[in-house]
Amino acid sequence: MNKDPFSSKAVVADEIRKPSLSVGEFYEKNGHHLTLGAPYSPTAMGRLVDKKRLQKLGMALAGFMDYLQPGRIYVFGNTETRFFQKQHPQIKADILASLRSKRLSCLLVTQHREPPVELVDFARANEIALLRTNLDSSSAMYLFTEFLERELSPRLAIHGVLMDVYGVGVLLVGESGVGKSECALELVLKGHRIVADDTVEIRSIGKKQLAGSAPAELQDVLELRGIGIVNIRELFGISAIRRTKDVNFIIELERWTPEKHFDRLGLDINTQPLMGFEVPYIVIPVAPGRNLATLVEVACRVYLMRYHGLHPMGSFINFLKHDESPGGDPGDGEDEE
Repeated sequence: MNKDPFSSKAVVADEIRKPSLSVGEFYEKNGHHLTLGAPYSPTAMGRLVDKKRLQKLGMALAGFMDYLQPGRIYVFGNTETRFFQKQHPQIKADILASLRSKRLSCLLVTQHREPPVELVDFARANEIALLRTNLDSSSAMYLFTEFLERELSPRLAIHGVLMDVYGVGVLLVGESGVGKSECALELVLKGHRIVADDTVEIRSIGKKQLAGSAPAELQDVLELRGIGIVNIRELFGISAIRRTKDVNFIIELERWTPEKHFDRLGLDINTQPLMGFEVPYIVIPVAPGRNLATLVEVACRVYLMRYHGLHPMGSFINFLKHDESPGGDPGDGEDEE
């Protein structure tokens, strides 16, 4: 696991971790779609779900048990119900006996059907939660797979601030006390939205996007040295906050020193590796008199221009390229008299 996803030692990051979810937590977080199909025990609700995709139980009922995996939620839908009910009692008993050794996380009966009595008895005897939903199998699998994709995605906690600036998810990082929270406050005053302060929890969702959010206990709050912890939602309203935002851009705030070289032209696009993604990245020096919030706004505008295939220098980039090319001096081809 990568403990330090940034080249800068000023950035503090935890170890990437892969979370798990108990059946009880799955039930509580989706309670508006689920009911309990049978009495449950603490053991049943404590079973872990660590597979993101739900799977129908049809092949297993037909005797193909090899693909069954612990940690997965299995769907018992209309097709499975009709097939199971047509079987001879002894065949039903054999099917359930084979399922007993597979350590299923839980069973989900769709379309709010009454589960077969044999299935209820099996779930109770083996302490497997039996959940019901009024959704059909396809809808349930899509909805709950999307939920598990978010909940079970690898995540990383980084010391920083995540803002929504002009629709860009910008992650502000840097050593403690450099001014990240103060910059965030000024950005909020300018009409932008804050996602997280101090600790940003970043998730790699389906290896397609990086989504950042605040831990539940730190939502809506901002720490300002000399003032204390303030609730941004109560001070500035709901429009000043956002629960989650993709991480599109990283800005590191670094104290200015005369010995350090900082980019002055912006010709190259630098990136920073983060959880398997290469995220556009710049360093902004922090010095007295520099308006960090305005600089972050401009940096986000530059990011948007580059994203849409434009260069922030405009036509000046052609002059620089011409000037750097061999024979680029306009006066080289003329002799002085």
